[in-house]
Amino acid sequence: MSFLEIHHLTKIYPKSEHLPPALNDVSLKIENRGLVFVTGKSGSGKSTFLNLIGGLDSITKGDIVLKGRKYSSYKEKDFNNLRKNEIGFVFQDFSLIDNLSVFENIKLAATIKDEVVDKNKINAAIEEVGLKGYENHLTKNLSAGQRQRVAIARAIIKAPEILLCDEPTGNLDFVTSHEVLQIIKKISKHSLVILVSHNIEDAYSFADRIIELENGNLKADIVLKNKELIIGDTVYISGLDFLSKNNIDNINQGIKKGSVKNIKSRKELFVPYVPKDETYERKTYSNRHISFKKSFELMNKLLKRQFFKIGLFAFVGALLSSMFAVCYMFVNYTPEIVYSQVATQAKYVSNIFRKMTQDTYYPTGVELFSNKDLKIINSTVPGAKYNTLVNTHPFYSDSCSFDNNSYPVYDGSTISSFFSVLDRSLYAKECVGVLVTDEAYVKQRYNLSEITYLALADEIKPEGVYVTDFVVDQYNQRKGLSNTYSDYVGQLSLKLNNTISVNRNYVNGIIQTDYKEKFKPVIEELDRLRETYPGGLKTYQETSEFRQYLFDIYSYYLCGYSFNNSFLNDYQNSDTRNYVKANNAVYTINYNEEEVAIHDFRNNAIGNPGVTSKFYSIADYESGSTTQTVYFPVNILNSIFVSTLTPEQWTAALGNDAKIKINIYDTVTGKVKFEKSYKLVVLGVNNLFMSSQDVIADVSKAVVGYSDIVFTNTNTVRSVFAKIAHKGYISFNISPLFPKHITTGVEMYVNLFKILLAIALIALLAVVAFVSYNNVRRFTYEIGVTKSLGASLRDVFKIFSLQELYLLITTTIMAIAGTYIATYLSNYVLKSTFNAGRISLYDINILIVDYRVLLVVVGIIIVTSVLAMIIPFIHMKRLKPINILKSKY
Repeated sequence: MSFLEIHHLTKIYPKSEHLPPALNDVSLKIENRGLVFVTGKSGSGKSTFLNLIGGLDSITKGDIVLKGRKYSSYKEKDFNNLRKNEIGFVFQDFSLIDNLSVFENIKLAATIKDEVVDKNKINAAIEEVGLKGYENHLTKNLSAGQRQRVAIARAIIKAPEILLCDEPTGNLDFVTSHEVLQIIKKISKHSLVILVSHNIEDAYSFADRIIELENGNLKADIVLKNKELIIGDTVYISGLDFLSKNNIDNINQGIKKGSVKNIKSRKELFVPYVPKDETYERKTYSNRHISFKKSFELMNKLLKRQFFKIGLFAFVGALLSSMFAVCYMFVNYTPEIVYSQVATQAKYVSNIFRKMTQDTYYPTGVELFSNKDLKIINSTVPGAKYNTLVNTHPFYSDSCSFDNNSYPVYDGSTISSFFSVLDRSLYAKECVGVLVTDEAYVKQRYNLSEITYLALADEIKPEGVYVTDFVVDQYNQRKGLSNTYSDYVGQLSLKLNNTISVNRNYVNGIIQTDYKEKFKPVIEELDRLRETYPGGLKTYQETSEFRQYLFDIYSYYLCGYSFNNSFLNDYQNSDTRNYVKANNAVYTINYNEEEVAIHDFRNNAIGNPGVTSKFYSIADYESGSTTQTVYFPVNILNSIFVSTLTPEQWTAALGNDAKIKINIYDTVTGKVKFEKSYKLVVLGVNNLFMSSQDVIADVSKAVVGYSDIVFTNTNTVRSVFAKIAHKGYISFNISPLFPKHITTGVEMYVNLFKILLAIALIALLAVVAFVSYNNVRRFTYEIGVTKSLGASLRDVFKIFSLQELYLLITTTIMAIAGTYIATYLSNYVLKSTFNAGRISLYDINILIVDYRVLLVVVGIIIVTSVLAMIIPFIHMKRLKPINILKSKY
């Protein structure tokens, strides 16, 4: 069996069915050593013949058998291993990688073979082809002859059994061609060299065998019968032999001796080839893929001087990624984000939570908690324990800013309204509701082992409350009184020391707390300023020390306590209830047979005339037991109807059976939650509204309820806030205006952000796809070269995947950094806008980088780049290496 057998080899190229085959039924047997020239005119099929033997192209018909194995049984990986181990190539255009040095180009073949690179072996190959001293020169800077020598050295470094040379001297001058052929001839002594050439004289000079093709057919197959220069008295020379000094010396010497008498062409020494059986050594090879380490090395070599471009593309990609991420955050922006930020970044988050209204007139107002609200909270923060706070002043209030109206607010912009609980001397002037709880919680709140009562009422009533010593002390100091604690327990008094008392509840007892010790520095400073420098109080209230004090007293000391679970019901039905504020109440009368809404009493309360008339000495109030009656001030009626009537004249105008209807609206839904008509009596007092006790009881049931809930575990308050604030249940010291204003501001530009988001996404996809696709496309030639050297597409993909990984890592790092920078700048602009002209107590970053956004960006980059890179590889998978080399994407 011959080393290499060609059986009826036929090649027909696609789209050329009507043209003669490139090869037509060619059959040959070739031995395992020697220099075989394949000659013929252009288009005769020489290069096709060579490419088919090298597995660079596919066979249409016939077969090639190498060392007993048919090519028809080869898979793609077998052809890769064939080119990697057994066949070397020397192309006419050299097929070198220009950005690699001479040494690196030669090393490439050994790397693809995944052999241990022997530097001495490479240097020996360089020296063998006459390029010693050029090891570190870039091949693109070499002459054509030098580049061809590099190609030969690269081919022989892996000691192939077959060396295929396609027109290796086609681009070289006469002298250089001779030198290259001499090198190839030397190689043919221990390997089979098949060399395609159109120069027949070169063939006669160097060939051991000549195969001539014509129009794809085998025209001649001749072999050199004698390799001697002088045979008998005849010299056989051809072409380039004249350039050999040794040959010329031998011929001259023979002529002088007279032994050389004839000169003939070496062509006459070639006779028809007769196949013969031969024996040859079968070599085995380890067919391994390129290791990741060597793939990484190759990637670095191929990317030499490309890192700046990749970095530039990565920067552009990162810029677009940052733009996408920020726009994405804006488009998906919700109030929950701000509340989550507040929960994390606010210095103070109270454990007192309220149901905020949607009222545009009083946007910081609150609405009572319903059973539905409590169910929502229980399901949102399951297991969180809380107590309920009833919206009634347990002891005193000199202002009208409690109950269901605007509450003290403390947010990231201002704390001005928080000072509504203080007077100008910074004494507390308002209590903040009754907390329905148990004694255990009071002990926990004030860190008490047992509760000490400084005074207790003779009768403990279910509608009664307990207040702190802080509340009583503040009242005494503010009013300049020296009353004892016992003076304030039991039934409320109308006057104490000729001073009007504004107690609102029956006081069961007064609890001793640790406030004097806890707030000692603040109290001492306040006392000092009140005595020596009252003007300094305004400055002191802006200090962080005082703000902490203000926060603590509001959260823990200004409320009252009830240990009665039925307190709300008992309080609403109690006769001690002599005052009620009807928030969102509209009063309607019949005037001239039409219903007229005469006023919206947001900031006014209804008092019991039995008590109020004594406070203000109302002369026209007739004492006695009255029911279902409302006493209305005459000045309000005159203001509404632009009149100057007296109470008697209004009574005559309205009639003895005049009625007034009270409507109370839900501040969240706007629906009527209370509606009832009562007898109307007009009084001559200004701006003072009164009613019988039963009317107060009716209205109380509509407007008195759970205005706050107080979570008992202060360690979980921030997480609770983050979960329920966006649903309208917000800590009392955090204004809903801040997130509402931000949300409104963002929503104004949301369409712009959507457009920018789309632009950023499309641009990002385009840039990443272009860069990834182009990274493969512009290395198509290098891919073809590595394929021709035996690299599998898997190996090549591995190399370029590492390149893509470098691009991805660079882009991702830049994108993450850019997103944080862009987010910081966006927050800076937004905070500057929303905090303009206000005192900022804490910086709320409106936008926060969500790792999920970064994952989306990174995912887009990865998926797009991988798809863009795979597409050209899918196309290449259908191509033979020779087509990849010639392909122009």
